[in-house]
Amino acid sequence: MLSVSEDMLEALEKEKKARKIVEALLEAKIGQGLAKDPRVTALALQMLNPTLPGALVREWWFDDPEIKSELAEELRMDEANPYDLFEEEPDHGDAEDL
Repeated sequence: MLSVSEDMLEALEKEKKARKIVEALLEAKIGQGLAKDPRVTALALQMLNPTLPGALVREWWFDDPEIKSELAEELRMDEANPYDLFEEEPDHGDAEDL
């Protein structure tokens, strides 16, 4: 018999809530535009809640070890532009796949 840890249950619940948000964004035809212009998206999120952008950066910084090295490398380059990291749009598939 498998035992599910409290951390695993918390992670599953977090993912379930995130999928609901993604479904709602895609259904409202908002989700597709979020990656088009990260500067506008950042401003919109800041308008929604001034602390949200900072909270998201902190969350991603600790959750994604790759982002630290990617950003550090990007900022080391001449004429560094952190928005270049967003050139490729992620493939989120259809809402049905969620």
